[in-house]
Order: sequence, then C-alpha cells, then structure tokens
Amino acid sequence: MSMSTFLRQGWNGKRRIALAFVLAVLIVLVVTYRTHNRHPLQEGEVSLDSSPPPSAETLRYGASLAQVHCSRCHGSDLRGMKKDSAGEEVSLRANITSEGRCSTYTAEDFCRAVREGLHRDGSPLNTPMPAIVTRDLSDDDLNAIWTFSQNTPAHNGK
Repeated sequence: MSMSTFLRQGWNGKRRIALAFVLAVLIVLVVTYRTHNRHPLQEGEVSLDSSPPPSAETLRYGASLAQVHCSRCHGSDLRGMKKDSAGEEVSLRANITSEGRCSTYTAEDFCRAVREGLHRDGSPLNTPMPAIVTRDLSDDDLNAIWTFSQNTPAHNGK
C-alpha cells in the first residue's frame, strides 16, 4: 500500500481504535513515570503538581505517630540529631525530614525502609531498622508519618 493510498483511506475503523489504544497506553505510562519520579523542588522552582496539600489532621496524626515511633532514634524534629550535655548537636540516625535522606524516597520506599529495613536500592539500612515498634504499623499510619516527615523542613531552615 502506498502512502497516498494509506492517507486517502484515512483513519477509520480498526486503525482509529488502535491509535486510541496506543495513545491511552502512552498517557498512562507518562503519568505513572511522573508520579513515581518526583524530585524535591529546588529553591525558586514552581511545582506543577495540582494535588492538594495534606490536611492539618493528617499532619497532626503523622506528628503524633512520629513522636511515639520515630523520635527515639531520629530525634524529636526527625533530623537524626540531639543535643548532648554540653549543648552540642550529635548525630543519632538518618535525617528523615523533607531535606534529609528520605527526600528522594517515595511513600513506597519509605514504607519498605520502615517495614523491611531496606534502602531504595535494596541495600540494608543501619540497625535497628526495621524497629519492632514500626514494623507492624498500618499503611495509613505509615503514610501519615511519611506525609508529616515530607512536610517537616530541616531545623532552622538548614
């Protein structure tokens, strides 16, 4: 079939359905890729994400869960630091705020780290992760902690 014959016949019947299917698959792939490959915004960047900000209730719930389950190792502000007797900051564990180690994690990556003790690349986290107290948290609880941690800036804007 020549190109001119192909163009004259037009996009009808099965060709139109095939094109619609291919376009639908491409749209799903693009949306999936963008959803799972988000990176934290750099200063001056604008987010095109139209998802609503987390509710105050979710943030409060996540904060209360983080204080109970995470603060012992990651500190009360989740930066992984604490003040020693001389008032100097010393490192406890990983910074799990929006600017720390988990800044590039997805919610799935975070849940895997908490439940299985594995980094994004599959390598093991430092002990004692997964902590016994967090291993069996529900998906809703972990998502609330994740939401809170990703909306918690590093202390004093650092």
